[in-house]
Amino acid sequence: MFHALAAVLLTLIFGLPVLGLASLASALPDAAGARAAFLVLSPLLYALGFVLVAGIASRPFHRSIVPGSFARDLATKAYRGRRYYGLCWTAVFYFTPIYWMFLTVPALKRLLFRLFGYRGTMNFVVYPDTWIRDLPLLEFGEGAYVANKATLGTNVCLNDGTILVDRIALGRGTMVGHMSMLAPGVVMEEGSEVGVGVALGMRVHLEAGVSVGGCCDIGHLTRMEAGSSTGTSVDIGAGSRIGPKVHVPGGIFVPSRTRWKTIDELRAALAPRVATSLPAAAGPAAAQAPATSAKPPERPEPEGATAGFRAHWQVFE
Repeated sequence: MFHALAAVLLTLIFGLPVLGLASLASALPDAAGARAAFLVLSPLLYALGFVLVAGIASRPFHRSIVPGSFARDLATKAYRGRRYYGLCWTAVFYFTPIYWMFLTVPALKRLLFRLFGYRGTMNFVVYPDTWIRDLPLLEFGEGAYVANKATLGTNVCLNDGTILVDRIALGRGTMVGHMSMLAPGVVMEEGSEVGVGVALGMRVHLEAGVSVGGCCDIGHLTRMEAGSSTGTSVDIGAGSRIGPKVHVPGGIFVPSRTRWKTIDELRAALAPRVATSLPAAAGPAAAQAPATSAKPPERPEPEGATAGFRAHWQVFE
């Protein structure tokens, strides 16, 4: 039954706009000007009909777009509804010329997002290759900017046969860099930003004014408090907390469940690493011997990693 209804939905989405154009063409007066105008406008009319049919067809399934954990089984009502909704949305999303046109014109952008269940402000920027899905679970603040090829991943599939779904909220003036990835449950408060190629794990919370440098990895359930920041290529383990206005230097590995509430705590934690990387004490022998660096600290395996994501999640819940 699922595949039969999916075939019906696809036929309606692609076929009804053609039927509408054919009906309109047959009703036009037999005049060269009318025919020419129809030919010029027909691609735009088809695009409008395509989005209208896809959006209206998706509406009975909006109730299935909710946070939670679901079996990836068509016998599960919530998952089945997600599949139908996804079919309607991706029909538009992957039809790039139509999707691009609707993102370009403000009135069409509003129509598209409202049809698919988004209810927030429309003053935000996404691109045709910005991956978004589950529009009822997205929240954009005024002036939020999401670069091209970024991913707002409101859902993640696990190899145990389930799917985890949660909201993503971007506050006023937030910025998500090129090719960055946000997992379900991420919250970015007003004025926070992530650079190029950043990965934010499940339920990461960036408070107001947080700045995450490029190519960083912020582990699940981590919270960065207001005004904190990182350099580039920082790896923060799951369940950590970075205090207000604390700056984590570039290239640092932060173990899971770390608590750096103040800059002094961070300096104290990093002091042994800095000391072991310095040359030996000055002296006649040291002057002749080349400076060597101690072996960098090993990166501990996060708890539960070998048991899969779900175990890792439960450890830090």
